[in-house]
Amino acid sequence: ALMNKVENGASLYISLGHGFPRNLTDDFGFHIRGRRNVNKADSVTIGDDSITMKGNVIYDVVLNSAESLAKNQDGKDVFLKSRYGKGTVYILMYPLESYLYGLLDGYSDKHYKIYDEVKKSIDSGKVVSCDNRMIGVTEHPVSENERIVVLTNYGYDATAQVVLDEGWLLDKVYLGNVTDALLVEIENTKTAVFSIKKR
Repeated sequence: ALMNKVENGASLYISLGHGFPRNLTDDFGFHIRGRRNVNKADSVTIGDDSITMKGNVIYDVVLNSAESLAKNQDGKDVFLKSRYGKGTVYILMYPLESYLYGLLDGYSDKHYKIYDEVKKSIDSGKVVSCDNRMIGVTEHPVSENERIVVLTNYGYDATAQVVLDEGWLLDKVYLGNVTDALLVEIENTKTAVFSIKKR
């Protein structure tokens, strides 16, 4: 059922631990020639950024139709993107989430770049964006012309700039410090709530 959704246009993100994904590889445009156990952190380059990741296994990957989005310091392809029907599959050769879970402030580094790549293939329909990645943004449609926006700060106290798609404007502020210029001051673990309307 999951792969039917991907085949029909959904995006799928997989981060590997230490398994051997035999059935995945040919369908996703690569194959694993081998793997070996390791116990070291790797430096992974994605775009212009370098981030640290650690896994228990390093995979020797051969690309067929898959695209490499990131390589480690040894030049190995470690983050792959592949078409699957109308959808997209992303495979990261590290158990990123379990690695970050064990770090103090793990999500404060540039690991979000992995998720940014996945986000590029998803049309969320959102009209609100925020320049602070530690602030979560949800939109709740009231009608075709009105939405309630909730900002939640998952980081430290912050000031963030909110940007609305063209044709939308701030309507009412229900909670928090939100200026007419959509500058938001928001404390750690606090929320700001406001509504927006189409012009």
